[in-house]
Amino acid sequence: MKIKNPIESDISLRAQFYLELIKHVIKTNILHPKTKFGDGDGLIVFLSTNICFDSAVFIYECIQYFEEHNEELYTEIFEHLTVESYERIKDVRNNMHLYNKKGSYQKKANQIIGDRIDEFEAWADENNDLTNDDISCMYYNDGKQSIFLGCSYFVYHFAQEYKGEDFKEFAENISGTLSCIVNFGISKVKLPSVQIRPLNFEISLSDEKSDDFLNKNGIDVSTNFRILLCLAVASWTYIQYFKVIDGDKLFDNSKSRWIVLKNLSIKYDEIFDSIENLLKYSQSKSKLNYIFADSQVDFDNASYREVIQAIRNTVHYNHDDLETGMDYYNSFKTRHNLTVSDFNKMFIYMKENLEALILTLQYFINV
Repeated sequence: MKIKNPIESDISLRAQFYLELIKHVIKTNILHPKTKFGDGDGLIVFLSTNICFDSAVFIYECIQYFEEHNEELYTEIFEHLTVESYERIKDVRNNMHLYNKKGSYQKKANQIIGDRIDEFEAWADENNDLTNDDISCMYYNDGKQSIFLGCSYFVYHFAQEYKGEDFKEFAENISGTLSCIVNFGISKVKLPSVQIRPLNFEISLSDEKSDDFLNKNGIDVSTNFRILLCLAVASWTYIQYFKVIDGDKLFDNSKSRWIVLKNLSIKYDEIFDSIENLLKYSQSKSKLNYIFADSQVDFDNASYREVIQAIRNTVHYNHDDLETGMDYYNSFKTRHNLTVSDFNKMFIYMKENLEALILTLQYFINV
């Protein structure tokens, strides 16, 4: 069946997906004024910040597309979206890479570390030990296992001007913009039901000193900072699709399969780009390579990685990515000569490799 506007159909489906997350996963808690690291329930804080950041990247790309191709919807969006919130959305989008593709990331890492020390007045004493806790660490627990998920640094990577007390307004703007895209868009496609798993786990927050993590395992501070960042994003990606959403059911439906593949691929590629960069160029690359050599993380499947990178590059809405009369999923499948079975294998591969990565990075609490 020929699709009249495959880009706006894709946009509508993805907007509905994020709205479903907001509605069914965190409900009114996303708009709670205490959605802030160090306050409230760890699960709510972890889910709400990450869903808003993911939605922000998506909304920014939509706005870029609508500005050129749908002036009416572009104007409508800015009837609901404040200038300040748009600048925050743009900031999140511009920080979606987990390291600087050009130049060193160390300056940004030092700024985030230093800003948190100043914020919590955790300046070093005469023994060079921090005097106060300056980070919130995140721990997953389901009664069977406890897993370290990283720390609050990821928030300040994506939005360096993040303030917990005004997160409520940002979240409301995100939700309102997504609703605007769905309600005023020309495409009226319907997203298949998003199945939410029973949330039979908790995420706890623990205020701790950054020194205990940044100087871990004989690895330099800048490298450990980036590893903590990768761990937080990998943990969110895995928990989102395999602990919160029934990602397998979404994948099984042809209409929602592309949403899962694209969202997973964007995160996966960013995470592994940064890890591979560290393995090649980090000051502590010998130590890091030793840790990964003894892990189950796979870096050798070049064919899967190339396809994942190609899917990730569709983050921008571009008519050149489409075959005539086809949606994104079928266009990609046709161009790359892939089958549903091929996609399924990649889906399982990303799931297993993310889990292996998270378990490997437990060195922060295991040594």
